[in-house]
Amino acid sequence: MRHKKNQKGITILETIIAIFVIMVGITSAVVLIIASTSAARKTKNELIASNLARETIEVIRNKRDSNWLKIESGELASSMWDDGLGDYINNYYDGIYHFDDEGIGPDDPAFGWTFFYEDDYDIDDLNDLRPQIYYHDDSGAKLYNQYDGAIFLPPAGQNTIFRRVFETNPICYDETVVPQEMIATTESGDDCDSLPDNRKKIGIQVVVHVHWRDVGNNKTFELIQEDRLYNWK
Repeated sequence: MRHKKNQKGITILETIIAIFVIMVGITSAVVLIIASTSAARKTKNELIASNLARETIEVIRNKRDSNWLKIESGELASSMWDDGLGDYINNYYDGIYHFDDEGIGPDDPAFGWTFFYEDDYDIDDLNDLRPQIYYHDDSGAKLYNQYDGAIFLPPAGQNTIFRRVFETNPICYDETVVPQEMIATTESGDDCDSLPDNRKKIGIQVVVHVHWRDVGNNKTFELIQEDRLYNWK
């Protein structure tokens, strides 16, 4: 009888250990799944943010190149290669842009990108709707878009976790001084003419800021991309 009671005791102990091992395995698997899901979401968001930043640089590059073509055709004066790439009256170089697809094609003035420059875009203030990125799926044509500063309204589509502001700071040059290149900014309120030595503008420094908040862990992330575009071919 004693031998049988000992066997029952061992069986109960083995059962408890087995349950514990199973629970540890399940817990580890759940933790791994959560970590993998979080890592996948973070990677996806970083990829979208990188594409949003890269798109901005390419749109600004395209605007500069379009200005060159207009100069060659006589539509713009030879000095206006940077037309639309900053508010040069108020020296505002912080901007957003909106894509209008209401035109009938690329040659329609109503079709394309429009830039809006101010000195008070706040990418961290969620109440400031202007830097917000919206996602719109129009019959399969997927588009990320921003606030339309012409009519002061957000575009069609659903809100996303992404926000974007760019800078088009003038690159000012004087070969007789060191450093030869200097950057003017919205914060300084400068342009190339107001900088020391009355420097000549030779390009723009494009800096793109993309922010997003991870809804899974409520953390805010930032991606910054920079490029320099010069007035030479």
